[in-house]
Amino acid sequence: MRDEVERTEPPTPHKIEEAKERGFVPKSRELVSLIILLSFFVFLWFGGKIIIDGFTEGMNILGSGGVSGGVMSFTLDILWKIAVPIFIVAVIAAIFGNVIQTGFFIASRAIEPKIEKFNPAENFSRLFSLRNFVEFTKSVGKATIVLGVVFLFLYISYSKIDEFFGIDISESLSRSYSFLAKLVGIIIVFLAFLSVADYIWQRWDWWKSLMMSRSELKEEMRRYEGDPTVKGRVRRRMVEMARLRMMAEVPKADVVITNPTHIAIALKYERGKMKAPRVVAKGMNFLAQRIVEVAKENNIPIYQDPPLAWALYKSTDIGDYIPENLYKAVAKVLAYVIMLKQKQKS
Repeated sequence: MRDEVERTEPPTPHKIEEAKERGFVPKSRELVSLIILLSFFVFLWFGGKIIIDGFTEGMNILGSGGVSGGVMSFTLDILWKIAVPIFIVAVIAAIFGNVIQTGFFIASRAIEPKIEKFNPAENFSRLFSLRNFVEFTKSVGKATIVLGVVFLFLYISYSKIDEFFGIDISESLSRSYSFLAKLVGIIIVFLAFLSVADYIWQRWDWWKSLMMSRSELKEEMRRYEGDPTVKGRVRRRMVEMARLRMMAEVPKADVVITNPTHIAIALKYERGKMKAPRVVAKGMNFLAQRIVEVAKENNIPIYQDPPLAWALYKSTDIGDYIPENLYKAVAKVLAYVIMLKQKQKS
């Protein structure tokens, strides 16, 4: 029972992918808000002259009574020139803030219609969940801090605000604009600390919620990769079949080079058909003894050369041609085998 409740194993790639399909990804709303505010600050900084000139022109026209088509249409025209660019910048910043955290992906399961989404009890419990309570608390805390910063800044700058009145409209707007930019910049600095902390917490909370118990990990592996017991049985069967195929090649070998008891390498060479002798079987300890036994049963010459046996065992696999640096050593062995066969014939 202890294993069932303790989630000590990191999530598998399959579980992480499933979470992304449900739309469950680590994402900080605070970071998105910061990026939107930062983009607004940059827009104010670089587009300030355009906005100030637009307001100044509008105020001058209103003051001279030269507005045609009514004050409302003129106001809408000014808002269109100023508010729409700000809105576009905010939308682009919001998209960018989400993409840099989660990347581009489609939460396929999140958009599927589900009956549970229309269940009042389910929605009510989700509304008052611990996660939503934490998010609400963070929002209230952030709003409190921002308001505190604003009031503190206004209190400190109270004497300077009086200077905005009784001066030229253009100069007043310029000073107000600079004042607003400083205020936004200070808020950004405070929110930057909150956003970084929130992003770290969101990733930690996301990772912790995906942690798995050992039984869940085993079930996941069984579901996606097959039963480990069955896989082990299949693997052993494949190894055994490969060993049987290898042993079937030993009677066809020309010579078996041994250590003499720990290693055995069976070589075959057909002049004119092979560029070099080829390893048809190799083994260590028990398998080496079995290769030697099969070789003796089929009258295959056995040649004891420990250094050569070790060199062949380390540098070749079954089916490989011997390396060039061992050509001379193996040639001596084959010459010995040929001489031995000639003696047997005579």
